Amino acid sequence: MGTVKEVPATEMTDSIMYCREFCRTESSYFFNMDTNGTATYCHCITNRIPKGGMIHDEACQVPECADDQTPAEDNCHPQDGYKRTKLFRAWETSCPPIEANLTDKFFYVWEHHGNWHWGSQAVLKCLPGYQIPPAWKDFDNSTLVNETLPAFNFNDNTQTLNCMFDDRLGGIWPQTIVACEPLVCKKTPPNVPKDAYREVIYSPNTTTHQQYETKMSYFCPKNQSLPDLIKDEFTFDYVVSAGIIQEINATCELDG
Repeated sequence: MGTVKEVPATEMTDSIMYCREFCRTESSYFFNMDTNGTATYCHCITNRIPKGGMIHDEACQVPECADDQTPAEDNCHPQDGYKRTKLFRAWETSCPPIEANLTDKFFYVWEHHGNWHWGSQAVLKCLPGYQIPPAWKDFDNSTLVNETLPAFNFNDNTQTLNCMFDDRLGGIWPQTIVACEPLVCKKTPPNVPKDAYREVIYSPNTTTHQQYETKMSYFCPKNQSLPDLIKDEFTFDYVVSAGIIQEINATCELDG
């Protein structure tokens, strides 16, 4: 039982991989391959556990007897209804790799030891200046770990995923990776002094201008000085000319 498909000539360099990918689309657990003349065929097996037994590899090369042949005289196997061939699995024994995400979810793989097989874990850590969203602290996901959400560690800003086995797909990551968000300075940027103006150089959040890596500059009209500003989470770089502070660069950055 199952689907049979000829391997295209363009896929013959790795016909096993082609059959594996095709048979996955057919929801097959196993597959074997046949060669008829110059053509090679994938045979996707729908049975979860194929019937049969084990034979030596050499026996797979022995052809089936024709009607006028016998096993004893023609080195062939009888027409007994069994297919003597190599059996391949369509599912993977490990989960797909996880690549660092530097532009969307802002994490990298913190602990990884070569490959993720079923039952192993992947620990993802937020990039410096980013954190697991604090809103998840109030959500008890202990009953959902291994199912839909990773396990969070807010002290280390990590999330742990578990490689699980799926009956049809093999190794999968069932949890949804949560995007890290930028750290936020506790105070808002300094107010713009009278007659001065501010230019936002970069701001991940254009509404509050309080997130990590926010950069802005304050400028004062010529021959006038900006007053000293209280130093807090925003660090200031003063541009002084002849004792007059005409430009201050404010940056929300990490403390220590």
